[in-house]
Amino acid sequence: MSTQDVGNFLIKYSEMNRNLPPLIAAMVRPEFYPNGPHEVTLRQTHISYVFLAGGFAYKVKKAIHFPFVDYSTLEKRHHFCAEEVRLNRRLAPRTYLDTVRICQTKNAFSLEEHPLAANRIMEYAVKMIRLPEQRLLSSFIRQEYGSNEPRHRHREQARGVS
Repeated sequence: MSTQDVGNFLIKYSEMNRNLPPLIAAMVRPEFYPNGPHEVTLRQTHISYVFLAGGFAYKVKKAIHFPFVDYSTLEKRHHFCAEEVRLNRRLAPRTYLDTVRICQTKNAFSLEEHPLAANRIMEYAVKMIRLPEQRLLSSFIRQEYGSNEPRHRHREQARGVS
């Protein structure tokens, strides 16, 4: 059973499926991935979906347009996925692997590194090696400050409150 990480809560796939777009709901299912992970965890930001699937992470940019970023079209999301891989490979060449295609045939979605001509490309994702939790920024912050929100502690320390 897949789960979604929402703050400190995990929601089972069946409960959250009805609230997600069909393509994203398909990506939460372990059978979507060729590497056959036992579980898929979905993490969201305001601009992307990140799927933790076994030893890999896949980032899909949301179709949004904010003053600071425009991912409103498939072409733009493809461009920015490719740019993310190109730029981040300079510092993390073994982590950022490729831009992959998410295709649709009839009513099914599939992750394809080399899509067939008959398959329609519906979305793009950045494929990465999944980093261990202890190497994530949120883990470093928890280790250093005991919380995900160190700003509050700094304000309290500045006022002399411990």
